[in-house]
Amino acid sequence: MNNEPANYKQTQLSRVRGQASEEFFASRYHSWIDNEDQQLLSPTLDRGWDYMIEKNGLKIQVKRFNPIGKNRNQNNVKLKRTRTSTGPYTDDAWDYLVVHDITNDNLIVADINQCLNKEGKMKTSVSCYPTSRGKGLINLGFEVFK
Repeated sequence: MNNEPANYKQTQLSRVRGQASEEFFASRYHSWIDNEDQQLLSPTLDRGWDYMIEKNGLKIQVKRFNPIGKNRNQNNVKLKRTRTSTGPYTDDAWDYLVVHDITNDNLIVADINQCLNKEGKMKTSVSCYPTSRGKGLINLGFEVFK
């Protein structure tokens, strides 16, 4: 008899897909760098970020964006941690958010200020692309990592 929650397999699949997006970003990033001290480091424990650039200590959080099949918020990526034991993200959790849009393998690089509300607290989600209500994330490109 299986005692796992009904959504356990979906949660595991989501983690695998999230890791694939992290690795996609890392592959593109490592193809872009021109010096080995720019390599990405991964934390051994969940620190609220996925990579740190060795040279300058910039922290990067990668999120997967898949609008296909969504019933609501088709333009948003969640900024909430999925494992509740670690709590919500804080306003200093990372320096840059990278969103992997799987529909076109686009990588959107945004600084943390784009993820904060007017009070300086982390939003629960952000729009990836412009809408009638807002400009969406502004893609700063990989140059911000130098």
